[in-house]
Amino acid sequence: MGGLGRFNSELYKEISKLGYDVEIFRTSSAMDGQEKHAAQGNEISGLHRSYPIYSLRDVSIYDVQCVLQSARNPGDLIHAHDWMNVPPAVLLKLRKIPLVLNFHQSTRGERRTKSEGNLGPKSRILAKYRIALEALGGVLAERVVTVSIRMKNELVSNYGISPEKITVVYNGVDLERFNGNTDRNRLAGMPQKQRSMLLFVGRIVPSKGIIQLIRSLKIVKKNHSNVFLIVVGTGPYLRSAQEFAVSLGLEEHVRFVGKVSDSQLPFYYAACDVFVCPSYYEPFGMTCLEAMASSKPIIVTRNCGASEIIKTGVHGLIVPSHNSLAMAESIEYLLSDNEKAIRMGTECRKLAERFSWGEIAKQYDVIYKDILRH
Repeated sequence: MGGLGRFNSELYKEISKLGYDVEIFRTSSAMDGQEKHAAQGNEISGLHRSYPIYSLRDVSIYDVQCVLQSARNPGDLIHAHDWMNVPPAVLLKLRKIPLVLNFHQSTRGERRTKSEGNLGPKSRILAKYRIALEALGGVLAERVVTVSIRMKNELVSNYGISPEKITVVYNGVDLERFNGNTDRNRLAGMPQKQRSMLLFVGRIVPSKGIIQLIRSLKIVKKNHSNVFLIVVGTGPYLRSAQEFAVSLGLEEHVRFVGKVSDSQLPFYYAACDVFVCPSYYEPFGMTCLEAMASSKPIIVTRNCGASEIIKTGVHGLIVPSHNSLAMAESIEYLLSDNEKAIRMGTECRKLAERFSWGEIAKQYDVIYKDILRH
């Protein structure tokens, strides 16, 4: 399940425990185990599905389904996420239902990492459509919530949303699932324990910085011949990343494991020595919190929202984006001092414990009650 799917699954389970009657409308066609448990346990009153989203036509079908399925019981408050939820939220607002709109990322911010010339006509049209919906949602929402101060500033400068309307609530993490307890041998194809293991988790697209990380690995390998990078995730640039690793002679030092199940993912965090988030655009990065909860030191770029909650030298290291040498030096620093890396990992776990989904739900509870009072 992707980051937004995990966000919704975890947050609304905790929100329901605070006494809210929650109905969820989502686009994916398959329920994961956590959501099944939530629905069957009556923690969430309704879990509605629509067709998978492949085109604007599918988006329109999803929007109509949301409105029709919620017509009988529209509820007291709408909590929508990103551009796709704006049309049904706007229609429901005609019934005077207040709207909380979450921005986990923005189209304008995402496009900064892409060349306009690399976008086809359909992609450019879709981008303009998304931007228009994001702007509309920002105007109509009673409260806008986003996942980092960096993202808040982006919404103010790129969309003209009043800063007084925006509340920052960082992402949460499941502290029980991501606890750092496992044996590396439980994962098929993992390197031997004497090898230093780096971990990347994310979608394989240019904005995630995977090419930069592989380039850094080439530098690190000169002094740490036992270094090994595990890449968890898939995406349209997977083959390009694989070919780039081979072109640098790193085929014995990188393993692309593709998409892994939710049940297996915690084992990868627990098995690694250092977690790396090389993103060029990352409003927060739930994977960073998952690594921290697993007691692992992290290396993040300044473009990652998670850099706002960590202290460099205490929880890990913060490096400039697009800088392979700086990233390589940070990796070498942690690999060269195992005791320091372990101490940082311990501090990461302590910090992550402040971001349990239960604590995050309490912050949304305050937002909901404030809106419903007015």
